[in-house]
Amino acid sequence: MHGTITWFSGKGPSGVIRSDEGGSFDFGAAAVLAYDVASLAAGKLVSFEADGSSPPKAVNVSVLQSSAIHFSDDTYRDIRRLRYMGFDQLGGIRTYRFERFTPGQQTEHFSLDTDVALFSQHKVRLQEGPVLCLHMLTSALGAAGAGEACPCSVTEQHFLAFLASRPAPPVKGLRNRRAAS
Repeated sequence: MHGTITWFSGKGPSGVIRSDEGGSFDFGAAAVLAYDVASLAAGKLVSFEADGSSPPKAVNVSVLQSSAIHFSDDTYRDIRRLRYMGFDQLGGIRTYRFERFTPGQQTEHFSLDTDVALFSQHKVRLQEGPVLCLHMLTSALGAAGAGEACPCSVTEQHFLAFLASRPAPPVKGLRNRRAAS
């Protein structure tokens, strides 16, 4: 759906959207796509989905650009980027959650499971889990054809590929050896 922000409070942020069809929808900070929060203001044109509650609330709020702006393929890639949504853990299995929002299409959700033991086995910090999964998802989505499913488990091979993609660590003492020469 499309509409206009008719009221906006920067303390939250939260506000009200008037849809092109005439309905009013409240929204809160959690309903706004992270990269659009800074550009929210009364009078901005937005795209959103209704959550189906009573009264309905707006979710997946995204600021629409002026029609005078030409969108390049790079801009559309940025809009369709993946967003990390957090993780859940049950025992030794951690599930990383992502979503991808594309204007005019339904939001896609991705979950990737990994055995936490693989992190210590390969000396990868748990904090690097979202980056590892993002690399994996980006590669899988770029290679997948229409309708193909993305992998949902991070394997040892994914860890090895992630480690291989890292820059080589600097050689310790190399500067001192050159200075001594």
